[in-house]
Amino acid sequence: VLSYGDTKLRGRDVDLLEGPHWLNDMVIGFAFEYLAREAFPQPGLLLIPGSATFLLANLGRDGSAVVLEPLRFVAAQVVLFAVNDNPDVEHAEGGSHWSLLAYCATDDTFRHYSSLQGSNHRAARRLFEAARRPGSTLCEQATPQQRNGHDCGVYVMALARLLCQRY
Repeated sequence: VLSYGDTKLRGRDVDLLEGPHWLNDMVIGFAFEYLAREAFPQPGLLLIPGSATFLLANLGRDGSAVVLEPLRFVAAQVVLFAVNDNPDVEHAEGGSHWSLLAYCATDDTFRHYSSLQGSNHRAARRLFEAARRPGSTLCEQATPQQRNGHDCGVYVMALARLLCQRY
């Protein structure tokens, strides 16, 4: 249906937008790419989609440079990561919840935003451990809460847009 930058949306991806469905990596990846390229193309702002975040979290600290160096993480002032709780590297597009991890270089802090309080903390911690710098901190942020079991991806995209605007 759409090829945009590094993202290719198929009909089944677009269909997720029409009902009460859980959004997949491709839809959130498209939103992140659009925010970075069109809505807020600013130096120092980096949005990392779920696929790269999943890879980073599973490579761990020793493999983090493979993902972060080409993205110029070191030069970024604000980095937004789409976080999924999929624990299984053998099962693509698994998991049951999306959240957002935001890194701010000014205070060397990672802030975790989850629309389902208490969810995804383990996944965010794994990502933090892979991406952190010596002295970095991780904190949970107060976040508007979803009222159903499928809007977490929408919250991630809305929060990412809000944080881009604030940057």
